[in-house]
Amino acid sequence: MLILGLAVGGFLAPTLAAARTDQRPHILGVAAVCVLGLLGLVLAPAGGAPLWAAVLGIGMGGGQALAAVLFARRGTDPEHVAALSTMAQTWGYLLAATGPALASALRTASGTWTAPLLAMAGLLVAGCVLGLRAGRAVTNPRRDPSDR
Repeated sequence: MLILGLAVGGFLAPTLAAARTDQRPHILGVAAVCVLGLLGLVLAPAGGAPLWAAVLGIGMGGGQALAAVLFARRGTDPEHVAALSTMAQTWGYLLAATGPALASALRTASGTWTAPLLAMAGLLVAGCVLGLRAGRAVTNPRRDPSDR
């Protein structure tokens, strides 16, 4: 179910966000869907796991794809877009690589998956706050108006 959700979110988020100059509502929406999925897994893990995995997948797929819209909308030319993408993905994946080890340590220390899931929700909220600056409406005079 997670994989199906990833596909749905990966298609919907950039399709909706690309039509606007301000992507902040989409960033908030993707983060809210992810938090909802994580909280669902914490509060109703047994019977609702497939549903919450799908919800989480929609948010994760949307978040991953939304980043490409942010790069494309904020880049002044193809080289700038490539530089933004390279920088964000390099640091993002390096930071994300610590996630499994940290989640495992939290799971081991707490004896439950609640702590790692709540920690992910907290990190998601923090990332959302930081992402709101990147999603603000930007008018770029060096870009062709037909690109908008």
